[in-house]
Amino acid sequence: MELGKHISEAEMRRLLRQVFIDTLARIGIPCVFSQNIECSRGVLRIEQDLYDLSSFERVLVIAIGKAAHTMLESLVAQTGPMQGIVCSVPSGSQQPGFRYFVGGHPLPNEESIRGAKAILQAVSLINEHSLVIYLISGGASAMVEVPRPWHRGQLCPIPARTLIAIALLRLMDCMPNCREACVRSSRSVHLKRRRRQMIPHS
Repeated sequence: MELGKHISEAEMRRLLRQVFIDTLARIGIPCVFSQNIECSRGVLRIEQDLYDLSSFERVLVIAIGKAAHTMLESLVAQTGPMQGIVCSVPSGSQQPGFRYFVGGHPLPNEESIRGAKAILQAVSLINEHSLVIYLISGGASAMVEVPRPWHRGQLCPIPARTLIAIALLRLMDCMPNCREACVRSSRSVHLKRRRRQMIPHS
């Protein structure tokens, strides 16, 4: 394209869209893995680092996050079958040798906790002759979660009426716009007045 040539808005949109598509292709997981990861004759290369897989007693792969499936598929395409744990979104296909957990996002669920405990159990069995490959992507902090142990002494003493007032406040704040009439009803006004009376002054 000649510099200074007038470009129509439609042509500019087409060019920008193509730049966007080309950029996504270049930073996509399969492309990035193929450029930086290679496995030949049992030697795994990750950028400039080399790992002779036959020298390890155990090779474990931990893939977590929303892109875990794609990352694992790209890795296995280079190395061949492996073993490990996957905590991610639901997937139509699974790699043999892996345990799968469907973690919650954006909030953890029971599978998040079970998956995290399975990972902790798996890595507790490794030693200096083991190799662990972590594939971590966005969403992993919710999809893999183990709550810290707690006891009642750690809870702040909050009066029950304060908790009720906070709950009512949250309920009214979350009222959808389509139900504006409900917010303006006499009952809602009464609840708001009660809330102001119930919240203790500091």
